[in-house]
Amino acid sequence: VKDKKVKVWPLVTIFTVFVIIFVISTIAWEEAFKVTFFTKSLESISVDKDNNAYTSDERGVLFNNNKSVLIHYPIAVNETSYNIPVEVITIEKYAFEMSNLTSITIQGKISTISEHAFESSTKLQTVTIGASVTNIGTEAFRHCNVLESFTVDSTNTKYKSIDGVLFGKDTKGNAGILIQYPTLK
Repeated sequence: VKDKKVKVWPLVTIFTVFVIIFVISTIAWEEAFKVTFFTKSLESISVDKDNNAYTSDERGVLFNNNKSVLIHYPIAVNETSYNIPVEVITIEKYAFEMSNLTSITIQGKISTISEHAFESSTKLQTVTIGASVTNIGTEAFRHCNVLESFTVDSTNTKYKSIDGVLFGKDTKGNAGILIQYPTLK
């Protein structure tokens, strides 16, 4: 693999991975990344400064233009933690799929962790969920095989953790529906 980076041009996205070239319109990111998730060598995504739809940070993480939606964290980033920018409100579907993160803290303005957001992040051990999170999508932590514990901010109105297990709160604020039982618990 010669080119391990993705460049986002103003109107068209070109992926050059494993000598296969995909041309995708800027509105088809979710489907594009489903197709390209097999590219375990993706290190960063660079967005052209003139692109009005998307942007990326210094680590090559892809966002919508105002950074309110985190779209994709490159698979081959070999860091164990990531500080999600304060502007982020939504973590998109499959955003951290197969990441190398061992821990993640989801706080600030983040209200939504979309379904499958951390799927197959097989090194993820701990998840800290802040007070602002009000929606965790189905199977957001599916196949996180070494997950040990969840910690939820005590002021969160929708979720709570008990002994590292993630629950939805019932109408009285008590643990209600089991959301995720850590694999290594």
